[in-house]
Amino acid sequence: MCPFDWASDGRSGTARSTRRRLGRAARGGCSSAICPSRSQPAVVGSASACLLQDAHSSRHNQVGMNVKMITAASGRAALTAAVSVVPGLLNVPGQACTVRLRGQSLTVIAELAESGLGLGARRRDPITDVLALELASGSGQNVDWPRPVALHAVVVAGQDAVRTVQRASRWASYASRVAVVPAERVSDHVRAEASLRGVWLVAADQPPSVVSAGEIGPTPGSERGLLHRLLDEVVLDVLVRKYPSPARFA
Repeated sequence: MCPFDWASDGRSGTARSTRRRLGRAARGGCSSAICPSRSQPAVVGSASACLLQDAHSSRHNQVGMNVKMITAASGRAALTAAVSVVPGLLNVPGQACTVRLRGQSLTVIAELAESGLGLGARRRDPITDVLALELASGSGQNVDWPRPVALHAVVVAGQDAVRTVQRASRWASYASRVAVVPAERVSDHVRAEASLRGVWLVAADQPPSVVSAGEIGPTPGSERGLLHRLLDEVVLDVLVRKYPSPARFA
């Protein structure tokens, strides 16, 4: 019985009974559901437990997010490092550079082509506007148009190995295609996909290595249209700004 239950105390009519109940309450013997001496500590204890559980869950989630971010950053760094050594792995001249072709970011292995730069005369500026290039060179194939760059490879890097190989294969009419993927994602399926599509497969390992060789140059019989010439001009624009003197680019 709770010491705050005064109605019950009135019915007892004896001081002895009241003192006995007060003593039991003081020793924790109160059993009334509405007694503050029991209900308040229970509520406070439950709230504290919830707060501690939420704090622990929040810390656990934050640690998990940090680990994922570090892992993702490490994976991107490994892919970037592997892309930078692709010229040596394929034994081709030039360097890796990133360009934008019609809103799409693209990494290529290229070098300046002296025969197409007008050396000995005034070097022409890159024509990166597609309409201006169409007026200058035509809309279809133009075998007489001098190429200002030598495009050796198009490089695509990604975490999804199969999808990366498929994306690289879309550039079959441009140059050699290279797919750079994490070493742990290389499987028999990925090797077969790369071999079927003529794509070079490079594992971003320590050090990066060629898993399977692909085609050298564009797929035989490919024709070069306006977009091929536009890519040449965009690459030229990047190279002449990065290497003003052709002799510095080797």
